[in-house]
Amino acid sequence: MSSFLHVLHIDDEPAILDTVKLVVANESKGQIIVDQAINLAEARQALINRAYDIMLIDLGLDDSKGIETIEALKVYGIPMVVFSGINETEMLIAVANVGVEDYIVKPAVTSANLVNRLRFAHTRYMRRIEGEKQWELMGSTMARRKTAFDNVALEALKPFISCPRTVSACGATFAGV
Repeated sequence: MSSFLHVLHIDDEPAILDTVKLVVANESKGQIIVDQAINLAEARQALINRAYDIMLIDLGLDDSKGIETIEALKVYGIPMVVFSGINETEMLIAVANVGVEDYIVKPAVTSANLVNRLRFAHTRYMRRIEGEKQWELMGSTMARRKTAFDNVALEALKPFISCPRTVSACGATFAGV
């Protein structure tokens, strides 16, 4: 797994966008590149034009608020980390329930912590996806094994099924006796 990440940071405050870009570039020693979008519409355009490893999302955009923002962006299948000034348990629970990887409160984060949490969120997401693929593969393998077992069992029972000395459909008479 590469240590290089390409992040789309979505926030309606240019000063925060610029600060995060600078801090992440310095703290990650160039291993994390941050692109910026100032609203949901711009974020959607960026997501169409480029592949990203992770999104860092503010919940209070000019054209989208709260869970609506997460719902609109989760269709892209990219892990999301909320980066918000909202420090309420209800919001944390709500965004966790729609599938974000992490929730970072803006005033409480340090530059090292931000970089580490972005990396950790991406790694956790990738491992979960890999685990899901493994389960899917295991499931299909188990289904193939069951089908093969069923076919072997059926073949083993065929002599008894076609035997003339089987019980008739009504169970009262014997064929071939």
